[in-house]
Amino acid sequence: AAGRGVEIDDYPESELLSVPRSFIAPRRPERVLALSVRGDSMTGIGLDDGDIVLFATDDRSGDGIHVVSIGSRLLVKRVHLDPAARRVEIISENPSYGVRVLEGPELDEFRIEGRVIGSLHRY
Repeated sequence: AAGRGVEIDDYPESELLSVPRSFIAPRRPERVLALSVRGDSMTGIGLDDGDIVLFATDDRSGDGIHVVSIGSRLLVKRVHLDPAARRVEIISENPSYGVRVLEGPELDEFRIEGRVIGSLHRY
């Protein structure tokens, strides 16, 4: 979800998506997953409702655009990590949404699932 998040179990279906190997290189195909975007919180970087994001499950470090889970909710967001302050900023790319700050016990429910490496958009 590119918004408030969707429950992970709400969308259990899966299918194989063919993309050119050069689109995900140098990553191995078995380490790349895709999700459908729901919502409008990431329109500022060109991710629209219905787009598909590809993310590398073996790249979970550093700031950037990531697929994250918070509890049982899955989101696509810009992530800013501040290890010294033990906090994470979850940032939407739409001024209609504020920054969400996770600290303390909230961090126990936070996980970076992978770095977004590309997207597919239909016109």
